[in-house]
Amino acid sequence: MWLTNWDRLLNFAQRKFPKPGRYGPSLEGDAVQLVKLLRNESEMARIADELFKIDCAYEAAAAPLLEKLKKASKDRSDAEARLLDTIKC
Repeated sequence: MWLTNWDRLLNFAQRKFPKPGRYGPSLEGDAVQLVKLLRNESEMARIADELFKIDCAYEAAAAPLLEKLKKASKDRSDAEARLLDTIKC
């Protein structure tokens, strides 16, 4: 999942400022304030890149677990279908 720098900053702001509206009327206001706190655009890009790496790491770690969940769900469905077939006989 690709996130824009703005999306990453919103996510970062949400973690940094858990209560929306701390610096403005909304989470977006908090993100704007966070951007103002940053020294320059390269600093924003560096943080966004770090957040992207974290997002990728979570996605990479979650992929095998999601596959196991899909397989378990399919196995359960297959078992339920076999049980229903057995009951019908």
